[in-house]
Amino acid sequence: MTAINIWVASDCAIVCTDAVTAEGKRVLWIGTKMRHFPHLPAVLVYTGRSAHGPLVDEYIGGDCYDFDDLVADLAPAMTDALHDKAAWLQEMNSAGEPFDLYAVGWSRSAQAFQAHVCSYDGKADPQTSLVGLLAIQPGGPEFVSALIEAGVGPQAIMANKDVVGTFKRVMQIQREVAASIGHVIGGFHQLTILTQHKIETAVIDRWPDRCEGG
Repeated sequence: MTAINIWVASDCAIVCTDAVTAEGKRVLWIGTKMRHFPHLPAVLVYTGRSAHGPLVDEYIGGDCYDFDDLVADLAPAMTDALHDKAAWLQEMNSAGEPFDLYAVGWSRSAQAFQAHVCSYDGKADPQTSLVGLLAIQPGGPEFVSALIEAGVGPQAIMANKDVVGTFKRVMQIQREVAASIGHVIGGFHQLTILTQHKIETAVIDRWPDRCEGG
């Protein structure tokens, strides 16, 4: 289970993710789920197994002129990757596993920061769609109810000027709810802030999760 929380403003975008790949409560891998493109400027964040990271690295972004190019390339590139690497994904036990790939960055055409998500359901070809100003994942009812009860539901987040502090609370609640239903959100909390001229990233929380056998 992956936590991805995105807030898009007029002059910046903020992206927060966790760092665990797990099966239930069994931690398989801890590491960043994000790739930076400072020249666009943009970031990609993926859900699903750690096997999806190399697909992102190999197939997406190298020949993109700007963020709009990157967004247009998401679905075709991931379709090619899933086809070309089908045997390898089978070996990694990741074949047919649904995942989402989020792109966040500055759009020249819109003259604004945007977030898009390319979704693969495990069957049909990936499809890309525009995300609103706020994305909170996981977004199941148990998570939304817990956030609202804690005073950090979607409307409260949009109204709060301390987005970083609010997202820190959101991630901790997501971690607690995930644990209560037999999943893991954790490893570390990676905060990334994008402006038109730079990308800044930092680890603002670390949790005592360990990979199985490590």
